[in-house]
Amino acid sequence: DVFYDDMELAAIELYKATGTSSYLTDAQTYANQAGSSWGWASWDQTQFFAHYELYPHVNSTMQTTLRNYMTGDLNAHRTNSNNDMFGMSAGYIWGSQAINVCGITEALLYKKLTGITTYDAMAAAARDYYLGKNQWGVCFVVGMGTTYPMDAHHGVAMALGIQITGMTIEGPTKLSDYTGQG
Repeated sequence: DVFYDDMELAAIELYKATGTSSYLTDAQTYANQAGSSWGWASWDQTQFFAHYELYPHVNSTMQTTLRNYMTGDLNAHRTNSNNDMFGMSAGYIWGSQAINVCGITEALLYKKLTGITTYDAMAAAARDYYLGKNQWGVCFVVGMGTTYPMDAHHGVAMALGIQITGMTIEGPTKLSDYTGQG
């Protein structure tokens, strides 16, 4: 994980705050170095969101480049969603629901930015998975619906013996992530 996405986001925000053209130039340079995260989005993979912020401030050629990077992310989510019988857009790995929700968010932002609806079905399937249309019938938001996780892994909640209503759950993962086997 490199820092180019962070630098791109910082540079575009500095440009928006100051209007200094060198920040816009820097943001475009960093965007090309950052590229696509191919479906990964988290606190350390912010390419999509940096590209989204940069997009309105650049010429059509750079917009095409940014759209290509963003569709790289979205296509990875769509492939995962199409390959999962329940439509989850992330693989079954630690943090799967954070990635799944990022896929939903990215699809909505892409549509807002471009008007393109190509990823609507993926976003809807991933949303439905997150809210309970999955192999367990479990909503991954504490306190939402009738079936949701109890005793979420959260230091304060566990120490106080409480549920944090509205807390999101990271979701399912492979058994081998816990056991180191298989």
